[in-house]
Amino acid sequence: MTKSPKKAFIFDMDGTIIDNMPVHILTWLDLLSGMGISITDKEFLLRANGRTNGEIMRMLIDERMTDDRVQVLADRKEARYRELYGPQMETVTGFRELVQQAKAIGIKLAVATSAPRENVDFVLDGLGIRDMFDAVVDAEGIEKSKPNPEIFLTAARRLGVEPAECVVFEDSYAGLEAGRRAGMTVIALATTHEAEAFAELTYLDRIVKDFSEIKIGEIVGA
Repeated sequence: MTKSPKKAFIFDMDGTIIDNMPVHILTWLDLLSGMGISITDKEFLLRANGRTNGEIMRMLIDERMTDDRVQVLADRKEARYRELYGPQMETVTGFRELVQQAKAIGIKLAVATSAPRENVDFVLDGLGIRDMFDAVVDAEGIEKSKPNPEIFLTAARRLGVEPAECVVFEDSYAGLEAGRRAGMTVIALATTHEAEAFAELTYLDRIVKDFSEIKIGEIVGA
């Protein structure tokens, strides 16, 4: 079966555009510890990475938690995350170069992230990369988070391309599965997890440690 030529790249944000998951995990574990909940960083990654704040809190703290309570705790956690991560924020190696190459050949670009809008603004504006993207989809723009494919299908629709014409870049199991369910080509970034962790995911196009390992000509052709 012939693959469709690629017309769009869709990037997750946390752990993909930026390698920030250690700080996210630190702030999550601090929040949970303060509520008497003990969980390892590895367990947190396996259960929660790629999901929205509300889903994580209802899964790990209280399944009956109200939206208002979710918002209070999320605001506290995310403010602390931004305070800690801001001074060290930078893009993953090779990201800017890949984006420049993609734009030069007419590839459309989108961000599709489960992060709240405040964090999206914090990253895209803080790094000065917002203008690189033709569309941005965050947690407020979807009803079902990863591994549901809604966020990637929404990004493709906003870009005006078919799912099969898209390449998804992701670091989380939930995000990789969402890309697969969306019918897109999926590339795993071994930033949050070791490359070996993805070895059994046979649907992946490839696994890379960062964007410098990607040759654009190898992924945009038919």
